[in-house]
Amino acid sequence: PTDSTNGGAAIVATSAAVILGTIRAESLTPFITAGQLLGTNTNDNANAGNVGEVLSATATSSTLTSASVANITSIPVTPGDWDLYGPFVGIGGGAPVVTSFQVSVTTSSNSNTNAVAQTYFIRGTTFTDPVFGGTIGPFRVQIAAGSTTTYYMNTAVTYTTTAATFAVTGLLRARRPR
Repeated sequence: PTDSTNGGAAIVATSAAVILGTIRAESLTPFITAGQLLGTNTNDNANAGNVGEVLSATATSSTLTSASVANITSIPVTPGDWDLYGPFVGIGGGAPVVTSFQVSVTTSSNSNTNAVAQTYFIRGTTFTDPVFGGTIGPFRVQIAAGSTTTYYMNTAVTYTTTAATFAVTGLLRARRPR
């Protein structure tokens, strides 16, 4: 660099200085705006470990056994700060009479939770041949360096009616916000 805000003194890791310079004779000013980060201007993805990285998995449960918890899908979440969320849809066949429906995201397979932002739960009324849909989250998780934690999207439905079926499709996604 040809100039700095610290009077030309050596710049070291503890310096409180801004380096002024040019790239191919172009000023840096048009590329840097206070409070803004450059984003992509094409249809690519953020690299692993970078802001904007996305992890995701989609799956459909097989026919669910009434009143039993089943795993729909899961993703291993790597170290860092993440926002997790999961849209889902539950659809019956053969006109099931549903009295309870739950989808949740937790660190345990085949187990539901009632944690805020981590669950969708409806009961207390009866639905004949329903279609349920919604999104869980987003909610924040922080994974320590050197470890990976698997998050599961689980579901349970209680229904009756002979020859009825019920299945849930879910997408579990994590996005690195910082």
